[in-house]
Amino acid sequence: MEKHTIKIILLIFLSFQCLAKPQTGASSGFLFFGDSGTGEPAQFLTAGSMSRYCTKHPCQFVLALGDNFLPRGVSSTSDPKWKTHFLDPYRALQLVFFPVLGNHDYQGNVQAQLGYTQESKWWHMPSRFYSFEKEGVQLIALDTNQFDEEQGKWLNQVLSSSNAFWKIVYGHHPILSYGQHGNTSELIKELLPIIKGKADFYLSGHDHDRQVIIEQGQPVYVVSGAAAQTRPTGSGKGTVFSSSTLGFGHFLFKKDNVTLSLVDGDGKVDFQKEFSKKNSRTASP
Repeated sequence: MEKHTIKIILLIFLSFQCLAKPQTGASSGFLFFGDSGTGEPAQFLTAGSMSRYCTKHPCQFVLALGDNFLPRGVSSTSDPKWKTHFLDPYRALQLVFFPVLGNHDYQGNVQAQLGYTQESKWWHMPSRFYSFEKEGVQLIALDTNQFDEEQGKWLNQVLSSSNAFWKIVYGHHPILSYGQHGNTSELIKELLPIIKGKADFYLSGHDHDRQVIIEQGQPVYVVSGAAAQTRPTGSGKGTVFSSSTLGFGHFLFKKDNVTLSLVDGDGKVDFQKEFSKKNSRTASP
């Protein structure tokens, strides 16, 4: 038996042994990661670390940042990939996923990913873009594959009308990135002016790495696209963290503070920073 297979079996066993309701109380938290749906060993290894991490930290749900099924999405709501690329890897988490669509998801049946919302209690993606509030946090899911005027007007209305203490926007493509794909010029032009000064964080995947970029007066940019595959990444203006290793992200909210943690594939926290409402949009490295 191959070493990778033995390690996966051991990690799955440990995950179920540790299976318990995430710690709750005064704090609330959630996981976020993208580019996860390979069905390969690295996805299972990272998923096992998530399960163990959530036995010690509050985890109420998951934001899935697109490319949920590689390489070409799913064909239907009964596609075998729902089991091999989603249910099996994350069974021990027992958390609801709130996904967005990635470019590889568009190579399959997009409607099937929306429709699966009606068939699984672990998957909630009612439309291509949507918003919901949890514990005083407004979470706004975008379809960055087709970010058009309609979606922009909707986003502006949601941000302007929300009274949530924290506002987090997430989509598949990064606005700023020093990874392989780099900046997304269309989003810099069309999305950034809408969220600048209104959103506290912008989360994305697409680049298979983990980055934190802090630019004065802009939302904090977090790239977390290394849940199953990695690629080399770089750094530049505003970079406070950059890694080409497997991993995922976690937010912990408590009163007027939020702690952002990036965790590697072995479960080790390799970046952590606390933000207050006063400095969340104006923090500097």
